[in-house]
Amino acid sequence: MVDSEHAFWPLDTLDRFVEEGLSFVVEEADNTQLVGFLLAAYQPVTRKLTWENMYLSPGYRRRALADACFYQSWSIAQQRGAIMAEGIVNVTNDASQKMLQRLGFQTAGTYSWMLKFSL
Repeated sequence: MVDSEHAFWPLDTLDRFVEEGLSFVVEEADNTQLVGFLLAAYQPVTRKLTWENMYLSPGYRRRALADACFYQSWSIAQQRGAIMAEGIVNVTNDASQKMLQRLGFQTAGTYSWMLKFSL
C-alpha cells in the first residue's frame, strides 16, 4: 500500500481507474508493493484526457516514473481520440507544475475545487 500518510484512495477505487486502461499503479518490482499511482480519465465528448491525481512515494520520485505514466496514458487517450490533455495540480505544488510545464502544459487558470457527495 502507498505509505499511510498518502493512502487516501482505497485500492478498489484505484482498481476501477486501472480497469479503464488510462490509469496506472506503480509497484516495486521486487515485492509488488504499491508505491504510487496515476489516475486519469478520458472524456470522449470533449476529446480530453484529464490527469486527475498522481502520487509517488518519496523514494520513487525523480526517476521519470511520472513522465512515463503521462506518456503512456496520453498515447492510449490519443488512440481513443483525445486532442487535448489537462493536469489538475494544487497551486502550491511547484514540483508538479514544473513537471507539467516541462511536458508542454500551459497554465489555463486557477480554480476552486468543490465537491458534493451523495448522502
